[in-house]
Order: sequence, then structure tokens, then C-alpha cells
Amino acid sequence: RMAFSSPSLGGIWAAVAAGLGLTIRTDIGLPANVRAIAPGVLGLPALPMMALHLHQKDAELDPVAARLAEILLQAALETLPEGARAKENLLKVA
Repeated sequence: RMAFSSPSLGGIWAAVAAGLGLTIRTDIGLPANVRAIAPGVLGLPALPMMALHLHQKDAELDPVAARLAEILLQAALETLPEGARAKENLLKVA
């Protein structure tokens, strides 16, 4: 059941740190007072892979938008775990 909801990531981290529940997040920016739970612990299943999509309005991006897409892709590739780094699984531009 949902015990807490917040539009603020800091609020979610605070609630989890206080023991109010669990959240599904990447470990990017994980506070020191919050711990990640491995799949199988507490009887929780492994989470499925997810795709990250970047949608564009026009068939061809202008140079600034194309550069932004490149920056976002590079940041994701550098930040996500090794298993999630396959470009075809990471970012789809549609």
C-alpha cells in the first residue's frame, strides 16, 4: 500500500530513511542513511529492465536539440549500471 507520496525527491528519501517504506529508484544520489535492498531480500522480486525514450516533435532535430540528446545519452551511459548501458536498450529517439 502507498504510505507516503511526495513530489520532492528529498521528501521521498527522508520518508524512506525514517523507515516509512520503500521506494523504487536508481542508486544515483542515494543518501548515506538509505540502503539499497538486493533482489530477493524481504521476498521482493527483481525489478524488470525499463526503456528510456526521448521523443522529438520533428523528423530532424535542430543542432541544439540534437546536441542536448547526445548529452542526455552520454550522461545516462556514464551513470547507469553496466547491464543497462547497451545503447539500444537505453535510449530510443522517436
